[in-house]
Amino acid sequence: MKLSDLARACAQYVTERRGDCEVLLPCMDSRKKTERGLFFCISGARFDAHDYAAQAVQNGAAALVVERFLPLDVPQLLVTDTRLAFGPMCAELYGHPARQMKMVGITGTKGKTTTSYLIKAILEQAGYKCGLIGTTGNMIGSTFIHGSMCYCYSGQCLFSSILGGRSGNRGRCAQPCRLPYTVGGNRRECYPLSLKDMCTIENIPELIDAGIDSFKIEGRMKKPEYAAGVTAVYRKYIDKYY
Repeated sequence: MKLSDLARACAQYVTERRGDCEVLLPCMDSRKKTERGLFFCISGARFDAHDYAAQAVQNGAAALVVERFLPLDVPQLLVTDTRLAFGPMCAELYGHPARQMKMVGITGTKGKTTTSYLIKAILEQAGYKCGLIGTTGNMIGSTFIHGSMCYCYSGQCLFSSILGGRSGNRGRCAQPCRLPYTVGGNRRECYPLSLKDMCTIENIPELIDAGIDSFKIEGRMKKPEYAAGVTAVYRKYIDKYY
């Protein structure tokens, strides 16, 4: 999409435009390599992304969305609030995907995650392709295939709040179930609450035949070598199917 076309589509946010070019995707991390990226200079409480715009350009950003023009030789869109403009501009870049799907929003204090998984399961059983966005992760036609499952029911765990100081029901679990403990008078540490890793290597053909588009491997609190090894094994058996 041309930067000028994006400016016209989101005219309520744009104050001025300098230059024009083709942009492909939005970017908020100046360290990431992009091809014809559109970098949003968002000001935060501690950091101002305007200070990192030059790094973003070096990494492939073709244009900038700014709250003040910068002395950089790339096209720039001046907006009143980059944080406010980010969502609508991303929607425009991706062709407004929310207009092409049904969306279900779940609110409340307790049970949101459990309810979302129940609705996802019901819709999939009814033959609909369903995605899920929540504190436990984002899924689009995906399923967990390997890793430690949570010891407690999702949305009903207070263990992290008690030991870790932050709620596991709001996507901020301190992972106390995966930590070592001593039991009784035994000084030797063990993992009494850490469940064994789920492994579905034997079920790969059935999962692919069921129409699963992507597989998720749980790797929290695991060494990089473990995650790389497990991923390589699943890659091998998925390739064998095809």
